[in-house]
This record gives sequence, C-alpha cells and structure tokens, in this order.
Amino acid sequence: MKRPRHNWEFSVKIAVISDIHGNYQALKAVLREINTLGCDHIICLGDVATIGPQPREVLDTLRALDARFVKGNHDAVLLHPAMKKEYAIAPVLSADIDWCAERLTPEDFSFLESFDDCQRLPLREGEAMLGYHGSPRSIVENIYPEEAGRELRDLFASFPERLLAGGHTHIQMLRNLDGRWLINPGSVGQPFVHPPVQGKPPRLLKHAEWAMVTIRNKNLSVELNRTNYDISRYCKIIEKSSLPVKKWLLEQYT
Repeated sequence: MKRPRHNWEFSVKIAVISDIHGNYQALKAVLREINTLGCDHIICLGDVATIGPQPREVLDTLRALDARFVKGNHDAVLLHPAMKKEYAIAPVLSADIDWCAERLTPEDFSFLESFDDCQRLPLREGEAMLGYHGSPRSIVENIYPEEAGRELRDLFASFPERLLAGGHTHIQMLRNLDGRWLINPGSVGQPFVHPPVQGKPPRLLKHAEWAMVTIRNKNLSVELNRTNYDISRYCKIIEKSSLPVKKWLLEQYT
C-alpha cells in the first residue's frame, strides 16, 4: 500500500521595526501596513519612546502587540538616567530624556525593563533571526552600510543565525554577508538622511521606515519599506507639546 504524499509548505512573514522615538503617528501607519500585509511576527529593535511628543501612546500600542522587543540605548537610559554618557546620549538630548521619563508610569517602566538585549526568533528548522539594537555585543555600536566586510565577519563569527537584524543608526541597510543577511529596517519615527557628522544634528526624512522578511519554502526575501503618514498632524502634535527638542523637530518637516 502506497503512503500518501504530503506537500508541506513553509511560509512566514516577519515585520522588523525599530527606533520609533515617540512618533505615534508614524507607528500607527506602519502597523496598519503590517496588518494589511499579513505579517506573522513583529520584532521591535528598541528606542521606542524618547525624542517624540507621544511616548505614552507609543508604549500603550506596543504593549498590546504580540511582539518581541529588544532594548535600545534610549530605553536603557530611561531605566538608568544617571548613565546618559555610557548609553551615548548626546548632551543636547538630555532634557528630552528627562521630559519623556517624567511622563511614564510604573507600568511603562516595567514594560521597558522586560525588553531583552537580544532576541532570537526561530524560523524553519535550523534557521533563526537574531535581533539586537546596535550590535550583538554593544547596545551603542553603529553598523553602517559601508562597514568593511572583514570587520562584519569578525563581529558575527560567533553568531550562527542566517538573519541578523539591528537598528540604532536610523539608516536602512541590506547586505549579503557570505550568504547571511544583515538587515537594518531604518527608523519608524525619525529616519535619517545621513548620520550626525562632526557634532551636527542629522536631517530627518518625511516618512516611516521598516523591513519585512518573507520566507517561503527555500526562498527568502527582504523588503526595506517606506510608509507615508500624516506629517501635518504630527507637526500639530509637536507644536502643542512641551517637548524640549520641538523646535528642531518642526524644522525637519517644514
């Protein structure tokens, strides 16, 4: 008697988001798109609440998600405000960190405390995604698209995961590293035109950024997405806030 043949199909979509920075309007737009595309998992790579006018709304929304969370340096400094230098917080942003912390509840702080340094998301048999903020070895390490391949191979030599996803730089990146994919989804709330140079503040782009990983049987694809949102409404919310950095933020969108 012949045994029945089964054509098992593996298919999964993972949304990768990072660096929301208190921009609730951008987060809402990205989550709508994630829902429309039918993503199975969400992994958030940190820096969720600071330097934006709506930290509480962002945290309430994230807490309600079935998602995995990684701690960014801005999340860590909210929990340890005396360590701004250690967490690479620019002095000009110190008042904004304090402003955010003053508005959070004990529940918010507990939620931030629950974030992990790294997250390992198992996928199909023998494969996984590793999520981190700066790098797997440091919450404040920058990995830019032009990073030398040799240095990256040394950095990730002890990590077997095929998919490596980090944020922190606010700049999207997709690199193939000897058959492994190095992903930076960019920033949901404050994507950069370019990183800060010689102490000068960055310029911001007028959209939200995130990434989607799709695995279907043996095929893997990564999309770096850009999502529009209501900038006019966001500026009105900034204007009504007492956020210390609001003058600079408004200049980015006018």
